[in-house]
Parts: sequence; structure tokens; C-alpha cells
Amino acid sequence: MALWFKRGARYTGIGVATFIVDLALLFFLIDTLNLHILLSTGLAFIGALTLNYFFSRKYVFVNSDRGSLLGYIYFILFAITGMAVTIVLMWLLVSFTAWHFAISRIVIALAVGFGNYFANLFINFKVAGVQLSK
Repeated sequence: MALWFKRGARYTGIGVATFIVDLALLFFLIDTLNLHILLSTGLAFIGALTLNYFFSRKYVFVNSDRGSLLGYIYFILFAITGMAVTIVLMWLLVSFTAWHFAISRIVIALAVGFGNYFANLFINFKVAGVQLSK
């Protein structure tokens, strides 16, 4: 199996799992705690992001020379950018379309997820083409 496919499959699996956590938190924050939709989106995103970093570092971006702390800082910076894009797009889709917030969030997650993956692969961890195990 090609390296890009293995790494991409792992990233996708982790992304799907942490996105489910993101959606669960989003529903909980909105429906149970009655927090504003945009605040809830940001909080759920941050919670899922932290889980995503730990699993991605261990299973996707292995063999990186980047230290864990600096890798996490870059990961957070890319994620903050992604979060800003997510919140703006949530506002646009929820405010100006008839889309349910969950459908909007799923569509946005696909776009932001691809952007974050490539930023981490090429810029942060610099492991494009590097084998997954030594």
C-alpha cells in the first residue's frame, strides 16, 4: 500500500473520530447548555483539536524531527486558522442558507480538514514521503 494512502487513511480515521467528538460536544453545548452556536462551535473545535493532535502525532506524523511542544504550537496555529475559517463559514451558512448547523459543520469540516492535513504534512511535521515506521 502506498505511503500517501496509509498516512491519509490514518489521518482520515483520526479526523472522523475526533470530528464525531466535535459534533457531540457541539450538540451538548448548544442543546444542553444553551450556549450560543458560534461559541459552541469554537469550544467543540478546540476540544476535538487536542485529541486530534495526540492521535495524529502518534499515528500519522510519526518520525518527524519536530519536537512535541513546537509541533503542538504549529498544530494549534494551523487549527486556529481553521477555527476562524470554520466559524466564519458557519455564520455564513447558518445565517444565509436554510442549512441545519450540523450539515453546515460537516461540509466545512471537509474543507478545513484537507487544509490542516497538508499544512501539517508539509510545513509542521515535514514528513511527506517519510516512512511511518523506522
